[in-house]
Amino acid sequence: MGGIILLVDGIIALTLVEFAVLVWLYRRRQSGISPNEIGLNIASGLALMIALRIALTEGQHWAMLACLATVSYTHLTLPTSDLV
Repeated sequence: MGGIILLVDGIIALTLVEFAVLVWLYRRRQSGISPNEIGLNIASGLALMIALRIALTEGQHWAMLACLATVSYTHLTLPTSDLV
């Protein structure tokens, strides 16, 4: 079980690094994907991964519910152009 938790932690870390690099590149070059356009998608993915980590470590149910509610909220607030 510990290996799976480390894998999820690694994916969370890589996702945060990826987002930081994308923000840095966007600010430096003023081209590419705007952080405002992908922020909700990144937040949704991170919330799902954190919910998975909570489930794997047998954490608090309310924390997992909060993460899943965050996922629902971010999907509901995505602009409709992202859904096509």
